[in-house]
Amino acid sequence: INAEYGGGNVAAKFLGENEERQRLFSGATTVCQGYDIKGSSNFLYSWERLARFYNWAITNGALKNTINRHGKILYNLFDQRTISSATCIQDIDRCVMMRMYGFTTLDEMYESWSSSKYLDKITVPLLTLNAADDPIIAPLCADIPINLACHQEKKIHVQTQCGGHLGFYKGGVIIPEGLSWMDTTLVEWFNAVLSLSKPEDSDDSDVWYSDDVSSD
Repeated sequence: INAEYGGGNVAAKFLGENEERQRLFSGATTVCQGYDIKGSSNFLYSWERLARFYNWAITNGALKNTINRHGKILYNLFDQRTISSATCIQDIDRCVMMRMYGFTTLDEMYESWSSSKYLDKITVPLLTLNAADDPIIAPLCADIPINLACHQEKKIHVQTQCGGHLGFYKGGVIIPEGLSWMDTTLVEWFNAVLSLSKPEDSDDSDVWYSDDVSSD
């Protein structure tokens, strides 16, 4: 299981670019990834769904905090002033990631890192899950997993109307349940995959049923 804008993309690319790696997996799922990093990157400059605000918030929150924690090392390698003045993810990628991995342009790096061209090479059962109202995933990327699921076996795509970015809460509006709809859905998915991949004479003692999961 791998989730989020970047993590899910990395996991899918990891499996798709080398078929040998897939022998270690019975199935896989990615949640709320963008598939096409370049397309999603362009979307993050827009104000649709407040994407530009989230871009700024992620940059000035998680990204800068992570860099500052390792500042003694990173500020010897990268320009501290440029990092401190960054207002978007692309600024950090341009200053840090491009230099770290030897790319000359952001487009070149994003195209190289996108999982979209590797998804059709994944042969194990694959579930892709996205929400239509995800504020940091470009709407133009929505067709990628849909087309994949329509034209390939062992591929399922689920797109919900609501869910945001890794939300999928259920229960109360103010205080949601401890487990989200995403949690129980992924458990059911992997239970099904593991059940189908088991030999007929084996038991299912190691299968975790979502009915047994509670938020208490």
